[in-house]
Amino acid sequence: MDMSACHLPHKGPAMPAANATAGPVVLTPREIAFFDQLRERLLHGMDATVGETQLLLECSGLPTEFWGFALTLYQPRHARLMVVRAAARPSFENIRSAVARARNHPRFGHFDPADRDRCRLQIDFIPDPPAPADFESFSESALDGRRFEFGIDGLRILDGGQRRYLLPGDAFVSSLLGLRQLKRRVQRLFPGISWEQLEFQRFRSISFVSTSGGWVRLVRGYPAVTPATAATLHAAATAGARWIVDRRLPDGRFTYYYDAATDSQRDHEHPTRDPRTDPYYNLLRHCGGVITLLLWREYHQAYHRAGTAPDREQHPLESFPTALSEAIESGIEFYVRQLVPYTAPDGRPAAYAYYNRKAKLGGSGVGLYMLALYQRLFRTGKYVPHARRLAHHLLHEILDSGEFRYYHVYLDRPVAEADNRALFSFYYPGEALLGLAHYCQHVCDAESERRAIYARIHDALRFLFDARPRIYRQHYTNLPADSWLMMAILDLWDVSEFQREAYSQPVFHDADRMVDQMYTPNRAPFPDYTGSFFYHYGDHPYPDGARAEGLLAAYLLARKTGDITRMARYYQALQWAAWATLRLCNTPDSVYSVPDPQRAVGGIRFKLTRQWFRVDTIQHVACFYLKFLPHLTEEP
Repeated sequence: MDMSACHLPHKGPAMPAANATAGPVVLTPREIAFFDQLRERLLHGMDATVGETQLLLECSGLPTEFWGFALTLYQPRHARLMVVRAAARPSFENIRSAVARARNHPRFGHFDPADRDRCRLQIDFIPDPPAPADFESFSESALDGRRFEFGIDGLRILDGGQRRYLLPGDAFVSSLLGLRQLKRRVQRLFPGISWEQLEFQRFRSISFVSTSGGWVRLVRGYPAVTPATAATLHAAATAGARWIVDRRLPDGRFTYYYDAATDSQRDHEHPTRDPRTDPYYNLLRHCGGVITLLLWREYHQAYHRAGTAPDREQHPLESFPTALSEAIESGIEFYVRQLVPYTAPDGRPAAYAYYNRKAKLGGSGVGLYMLALYQRLFRTGKYVPHARRLAHHLLHEILDSGEFRYYHVYLDRPVAEADNRALFSFYYPGEALLGLAHYCQHVCDAESERRAIYARIHDALRFLFDARPRIYRQHYTNLPADSWLMMAILDLWDVSEFQREAYSQPVFHDADRMVDQMYTPNRAPFPDYTGSFFYHYGDHPYPDGARAEGLLAAYLLARKTGDITRMARYYQALQWAAWATLRLCNTPDSVYSVPDPQRAVGGIRFKLTRQWFRVDTIQHVACFYLKFLPHLTEEP
């Protein structure tokens, strides 16, 4: 696919060109030689070798004429050291001066440039002088010179004789996304200085960072991403699954949230809860963690059966399946301990998932899907009784109208039908239907029960496709989001009575709109937007594993229905989505700036320049990859 540069049309002061490369950049031996020489000069000084270093720069193909140069050192558990030198002539003097200043800095002794694994070096060439900018006129979505592009634009901020730099990649390093957050960051740099006193200039840079084995180009602060191949997707999914497994808790829970920039588990959505004494946890997302591990196991077994297992040296998996199996079992055991048994109105035993004082429809629905998936893979019957009780519960949560009851209990109180619509949830019905669909096909062994559930599923689908768009119109957006329902229809399509156009067309309708609302190579404001979604053109990109799962369900449904045109369109979009979401995956190369790199590797973030991630942000991307991998080389 062509990932050539795309640039915003600027109105107003001309801005330096962005680092427009979206795909991987293979550095030349001469570029690497120059960067390695800089590391040596940090260790030993430059005075005696200025000529040699300058000659290496001139032969490297890197910029030799530039306004400024930034040198930044990172090492775990130490505040970074950044030096910027600018406006010197010749341009190389900026490099010489930056190296000398870094070596003379009082904190230089905290760093060991000889240790390539621990001490990472970032190098930024600033080609052109920063342009005057009005911060108050900045926009996050404008398609002209007012747009401030996080990760691409940097700031030079002046207060009289004092100046500070925010490099373009600092958006990624410091987990910045949003002008209000950026303003707070600037204010912290100038304590006690009124906002009106500050002068702003904007610039862009060409950036590189060292790795344990060499150097890589940075785009938006993140190493330029490799293509979406079977190997890269499998590696990312495996790293994500390993992160979930390695950080499980003794009681079967997973680590719910981690902010790599601050090395903290304090959830930004629950900032008042102490992660050590009062951590927030979400049972639906817990189930998603187990589902990720189950899908990884299923795919890896198929890998071996096909005789195409990953290279053991690249993917050291010998001990992982054992730990993964233990995590699956302990994760399910934690879930079933949250089930509350009761007798359903028809006299049969039932149970619902109850956590955080709520019994959510989605908690029982996703939990049932998890247990049915476990039964499909292991065939042990171990959790069949729990699955059966959950299915009986969900069956009775479908009201006479076909609408689901969204909460069985809310803040410790049973929910009456009259109060149901006040507690509406867009996603819970799809989660419940996917659970019931998988239960009927892989757990249920009584035809009469299966028929009863299918009849009620028809009722629920009629409500969802006919009534819900009218009753809950305000909850629909121009970018569809109900991937769980799309996956449920795909699962039900294997049952002949659900092979109806009335059920397939809503899936295709949502998938068509998803593709319409996706940045593509020929209409992306920036090349690395490709494969991400938007609500309105110009939005910051949404690289979204959850929506990609829904789009994948639509692709597989198009394959089952023989819709060749849609297959081709969706397949191309899925390739782009896979490439976009790879930018969210933390690798050893990408965690150069965080306090605890080992803890961050394998995490899958939520946004391009956000550093935090949760168990569900890993889940959706990893599950998308694991389900897409068997079809990655198909010719649609």
